[in-house]
Parts: sequence; structure tokens; C-alpha cells
Amino acid sequence: MAHENLAGRAVAGYRLLERVGEGGTATVYRADHDVHGTCAVKTLRERLRNDPTAVKRFLREAGYGSRVRHPHVVRTYDYGDQDGIYYLALEWANGTSLADFAAAEGGLPPAGVANIVAQLAGALSAAHAAIKQAKATANGYIDQVDATDNQAFTIASGMATGSCSGQGPGSPGSLVPHIH
Repeated sequence: MAHENLAGRAVAGYRLLERVGEGGTATVYRADHDVHGTCAVKTLRERLRNDPTAVKRFLREAGYGSRVRHPHVVRTYDYGDQDGIYYLALEWANGTSLADFAAAEGGLPPAGVANIVAQLAGALSAAHAAIKQAKATANGYIDQVDATDNQAFTIASGMATGSCSGQGPGSPGSLVPHIH
């Protein structure tokens, strides 16, 4: 099945220049924007745009990513819907994949691996904190005696103990923002 190619179109002020990647739910384009310059724009696949669950998941995950601030996580500029095209605009990350880099170098020395792991751990920690904060805000409520509660702890506890699977789209395991 041929996939839709939006290169050459503008979405929310982002001029989609070329398709650079695709996955099961989204296509990634190199784009240009008057304020942000070169950036990446992910669009939800055409076949999923009428699926309310897929749309909600895409926008929720974009919202989580927009809260993350860390030097090793690409910044989220914008996300939303323009004329039925759901998009996520991100900082453009120059470079190569870690797998390609390691292959080109013939492996990585232990100090290099330690440095990369430290950067990834910091990025994941920032992502975790942003998601936890977002869930705490969304799940907090005031009961009849004005005591606050937070359901995010219950969700996290269930995942830690294995009482909920934590697998599949939308689970914390699939919510990691783009790390560079």
C-alpha cells in the first residue's frame, strides 16, 4: 500500500520539504518554518486520522513531549490539527543514529558508552518527570473533605508491580520523546 506523501505542502506554517522517515503511526518530514528554521514534522498516518483513539494518543503523547526540557531531548515546537492533518513539530536533530555511529566507529569504547548512557538517563529522567507532572495535574482531584489525591501514583505502582501490562501504544514505554 502506498503511503501518503505530504512533501511540498504546508501544515500549520511548516513547509514540508521531504519525507525522511516513517513508522507504524506517523510519517516524519524535514520542514522549514519562518521562526524555527529547519525542523522535523511528524504527521499521523492518513489511515489513523479517523480513529479517535489513535488521534487522542498522538496528541496526548505530543503534549507530554512538549513538557520535556533537557539538552539531550529535541524540543517540541508545536502540535495540533490543521484541516484534519494531525502534526507534531520538533527541533531538527542533525547527526546519525546511534547504531550507525557505533557501526562506523567499529564499536564504542567503555568511556564513550558511559557518556551516552549518562546522557540517555538524564533525558529519560526529564521525560519521566514531565509525564509524571502531567499525569499528576490531570489526575488530581479534591474529594468531599478537600483532601487531594493523585491517581498517577496508582498507575505507576501498578506498572512497577506488574499489575498492569504497560505494553502497547500509549503506555509509558512508548511515550519516550525523541532523544538525541
